[in-house]
Amino acid sequence: MSEDFADKRNENSLYAPNSPRARLDRETGALKGAILGLIKSGRFDAARQVLGAYAKANPADPEIKHIGALIDEASSDEGLREKMALLDGVETVFILENAFSVRNGAVASVLRKVKLMEDKWGYKPLILVCSYDVELRRFLLGLRRDGLSDNQVRLNKGSRVLNVYDYFQKSYADNLGLKTVYHKDGKGVIDVYEGGKTVKKEHYTGIAGALCLTEEFKGGEKVRETVYDDWGYVSSVREGETVLFYDTGGRVCIKARTNEKDEPVKLTVYGEDGGIIKECGGNAGLAALCLERLTADGRFYMLVFESGLMSKAAGEINRANAAKAIVVHSVFLKDSYDLGSPPQLFYRYMCENRQQFDRIIFLTNAERDDFLAIYGDAGNTAVIPHPYPYPVVRADFDRRDHRKAVAVTRLDALKQNNIAVDIFKIAVEKLPDVKLEIYGHGEKEDELREQIKALNLENNVFLMGLTNDPIPLFSEAALYLTASAAEGFPLTLVESICGGCPVFAFDIKYGPSDIVEDGKTGYLISRWDKELYAARLISYFEDVELQRTMSENAYNSAERFGTAEFLERWYRMTEGLYRRE
Repeated sequence: MSEDFADKRNENSLYAPNSPRARLDRETGALKGAILGLIKSGRFDAARQVLGAYAKANPADPEIKHIGALIDEASSDEGLREKMALLDGVETVFILENAFSVRNGAVASVLRKVKLMEDKWGYKPLILVCSYDVELRRFLLGLRRDGLSDNQVRLNKGSRVLNVYDYFQKSYADNLGLKTVYHKDGKGVIDVYEGGKTVKKEHYTGIAGALCLTEEFKGGEKVRETVYDDWGYVSSVREGETVLFYDTGGRVCIKARTNEKDEPVKLTVYGEDGGIIKECGGNAGLAALCLERLTADGRFYMLVFESGLMSKAAGEINRANAAKAIVVHSVFLKDSYDLGSPPQLFYRYMCENRQQFDRIIFLTNAERDDFLAIYGDAGNTAVIPHPYPYPVVRADFDRRDHRKAVAVTRLDALKQNNIAVDIFKIAVEKLPDVKLEIYGHGEKEDELREQIKALNLENNVFLMGLTNDPIPLFSEAALYLTASAAEGFPLTLVESICGGCPVFAFDIKYGPSDIVEDGKTGYLISRWDKELYAARLISYFEDVELQRTMSENAYNSAERFGTAEFLERWYRMTEGLYRRE
């Protein structure tokens, strides 16, 4: 590869660091930063004037509305200006393992938190993602370029998203260039044959239909896979269990050995001189090295591990200027009803090394109580539920389908959708016209389809496939139905309540009891009592006025999940750790 490798990339990219587009984005970001500076200094009239000029030049920028609201609120709230001033000294990093879809609860919650902090505080945290493949890269590129993801959470343009592999490959700027390699017919995947056998597949599915992946075959087996970056240069090469990652100078920067699940089990990181910097056991070790380097500038860092497996990196970071927190998104015990049960694999490190974390953040009081009952109170736990970041819009009750239930769920064993279908069968025997729409995919989908057929429920229970935007469903249905065996703090239940759609659930650990007010905004049914669950459904379907009352109660309950309470709790936690009180 030639010495002017990086320069050629800049020439070929509209979004490379020195391109006109990149310079414009930097100027735009600087102007917004100047407005925030005026707000913090109390010069609100000047901030409005600058924003007005910016709005005339960029009328389609959705941030204009949020910045205008921030100016108005800060001008009347000295406490907000104090928060903004304190946060100037804090760098918050949210650490995720994977990020493929916002329907993953951890991903959705992080994107929502970041969006809220940007809109309400003018503060930009960093999202650090600790794995790599083609699908993840597409997702992250979408976030960087357009600031949006899956119709669910729309980040502000310029939100900070970084992948650890990109960090070591030095390709983490706004690199969204148009590739120079395209298939002339515009086809997505091209097969190359020799002797009637496929020897190569070329995937033209990158940005603007560019070449992003090639697969080479020998004797019917894949022997080599090459991933290309946004300029058409090699980013990584896989042969067997070994993957080589290249930096922007064309040098190998990471060598990975993978297992049968295609997970990296050994990573070797190289410097520009070819010498070994570090050998890691997996992505957590790579994340630790990245975080060690990021935190070397002496600023105060709030490192928030949103993945239990990635929290292993916390043990390798020992800086006085870094506080470490972990968010417990799901049940931390294998059996939440047995306090003697061992921790889940992904929370084992947290439980065994709980003293390493300055804060262990639970989503419900009940789960924290169980944690404290087992491990004692070291004063480093907090409860901060997920917020509902959207406006609560009251739908016309009379437009709801009063005979329809909905579920948005994974189709796996934990969610117990088979039990939900059994329960609904009992309701259908009494009310033949009621229906249940189940949205989602999973390993139990075929079994569930067979069960529906065996119970003659094809006209009552429907598998609707995935939805990237479930919010409208909750304004159309009479109720939300779940039979899950265990939950952390399911975002979908919060979305349903805030959509005026009462929730029916078993009284399990932990989420539903913190979200649903039994008999008011839904029902919490004794565990696994199918007959009682069905009886509740039948009486509810038959009583439209009860539906109206519960729907109104749900709307009235929405403020419990609003953004103000979340932001206040999060700020107080950050302030305490920053000041080390």
